[in-house]
Amino acid sequence: MTAMLDRQPYFPFLLGNGADAVLIDYSGSMHCDSGRIHLEQHESAICAWYKSAHRDRRGPILPIVQSTYTLIAGGEGFEVGSFDQRFDPKTAVLTTDVEAADFRIRLETFLLDEQVLVERYHVKRIPKDRPQIALNLHSPTTAWSQGVLELPADRRYRFSAHAKNNAITADYDIKGVKGRALLWTDHPAVSAAETRDGKRLILADLQAPFAFTKYLIVLDQTDTADHARDIRKTLARLKSTGADALFREHRKRWRSFSSQSALTLPDPRLEYLHELSLYLIRAHQHPRTGLISLGNYPLLWAGGVTNSWDAIFPHKALLASNRLAEANRLIDGYELARQLGKTGACFPWFMNHCGESLYYYDAREYPDIQKFNNGAIVMEVFDLYLHTGDPAVLENY
Repeated sequence: MTAMLDRQPYFPFLLGNGADAVLIDYSGSMHCDSGRIHLEQHESAICAWYKSAHRDRRGPILPIVQSTYTLIAGGEGFEVGSFDQRFDPKTAVLTTDVEAADFRIRLETFLLDEQVLVERYHVKRIPKDRPQIALNLHSPTTAWSQGVLELPADRRYRFSAHAKNNAITADYDIKGVKGRALLWTDHPAVSAAETRDGKRLILADLQAPFAFTKYLIVLDQTDTADHARDIRKTLARLKSTGADALFREHRKRWRSFSSQSALTLPDPRLEYLHELSLYLIRAHQHPRTGLISLGNYPLLWAGGVTNSWDAIFPHKALLASNRLAEANRLIDGYELARQLGKTGACFPWFMNHCGESLYYYDAREYPDIQKFNNGAIVMEVFDLYLHTGDPAVLENY
């Protein structure tokens, strides 16, 4: 089902795997960058790659890198004109048909649990005058200061283009967190060039119709002890598996999640909203800790925040839709209770993906801060018991 609401204000789509989030706009990528200034701000959200683990007490999660494309004909870059975009929440695939000058392209965009953004380009038509497609990797930029998100000065990038390997790398250091992004394409022949705040790979001598895939891997110290090694391993798997098999694997994995329940409603829009909501819950549940954030980009409470009493709502949704494993993983939180010298469970008010308070380092600093949220935890545990009938749930928690 790919029903969509018509004529609504546009906002980029969020692809997520719990640890990472990527905002994708109407181009089917982070942007179709003609090189001209863009006025749309999407409510001050930058279409880029984000990591929930980057949220700390010092400020919001920040955009890490942007991976865009540029459509060129006759030496000039073109904007996306008309577009048609739809998302299938049962397979977690965003499909976008774009027109730009005489370019006609369909993109299938999805984010793997292995922390890889995949963009499959099906190029149906191209202009006659020297058509080119550039794949760009650069540091995040915005048209002007929008008063919501300030990009700090302590961000450092080093970009390298490797045309023989069809790749661009970006080593970054953001507020002391070091990592690497790698862009790779399976198109057989590319050349390298500079672009604003980064590098690009240029696909030339094009003959339509044709297809190619762009991959983006982003790993850093919050993900693994050796991000460079793990990026090499991931890239090797991408090359050996191939785009078609990765597409099938991704769809199969998400269909397995979707098939745990079924709901048919008279209104197809409500039925789509139900499936989309389950996708968004799964897309925001951290794979290691099980906590569900309220948005992994910097607009809502600066992003990457789990609110311990609001979590009761996705928990009820997971139980009612037979996602018991995901519901069980959400319940956690004994460390802060032990810091207070108390038995039982104590969740902080606002916390990061690890369950650490975003207000204090130790619960004893503010022993009287909001505690009514812990009633929500009790309700979550008892709801889990009612759904499973397992007395061990009450004993464990």
